[in-house]
Amino acid sequence: LGFDGGSLSCNVSCGFDTSTCTVDPAPEPTGNIFYVDSASPGGSGTSWALAYNNLQVAVDAAAATATVENPAQVWVSSGVYKPTTAVDRAISFQLKANVEVYGGFPLAQFTPTFASRNPTANPTILSGNIDATALDAAGADTDIASNSYHVIYNNGATAAGTLDGFTITGGNANGAGHEQDGGAIFNSTSNPTLRNLVFKSNAAIKRGGAVHNNSSNPIFINVTFKGNSAGVGGGAVANYQSHPFLINVTCTNNTATAGGCMNNNQSN
Repeated sequence: LGFDGGSLSCNVSCGFDTSTCTVDPAPEPTGNIFYVDSASPGGSGTSWALAYNNLQVAVDAAAATATVENPAQVWVSSGVYKPTTAVDRAISFQLKANVEVYGGFPLAQFTPTFASRNPTANPTILSGNIDATALDAAGADTDIASNSYHVIYNNGATAAGTLDGFTITGGNANGAGHEQDGGAIFNSTSNPTLRNLVFKSNAAIKRGGAVHNNSSNPIFINVTFKGNSAGVGGGAVANYQSHPFLINVTCTNNTATAGGCMNNNQSN
């Protein structure tokens, strides 16, 4: 089953009639907060002045303190973040259970609050362009051949894991096994909440140019997929034995042999 484009929308709490439903913005977080700024020299992550400069280190530190009752948050200032500073294509970011990761903050020097967060004005980019090839005039990677197989790889991240306020770009799943599916995100038995995101210019040689869900039930809220491609199915999203929930999701100019936007296999 495939879907080629336009807007997909359903609401978990209201059913499929979205005419009476509203989508609330991300709630202001409470609990432990860890800070990340790409320009920081590196610190303990306990304030903007002492921000981490490595996103995954911050997520791992947050996970060590997080519980179901008291999730931890990671606040990330505007900038470009990559899974590795080397050129190992198999290294990816990974979300963690009970950790909420928020992008879209102004630069740390302005000591931003949650109220000042604006992902449009303060683009926070998760990029698979680990070999630092040049970008074209539209900001797209001119050569993705050596990019990360997955920008994010989630294996067992529960529904309490959240990613909110990022652009995810430049993933290129052209390897073998799971590394040929899901250029931006590969979810394996994972149910994260993915909110206020843009997936653009990601690719896979098989399924899920942007996202591949394998036995996973993620929630997508206010998400745009544009310019992603897959060689087989699901230019934007491919689902295998998965049941994602979609709220305000838009697909534009995604391509695949089956389902430019979405391809479902034993899924709904």
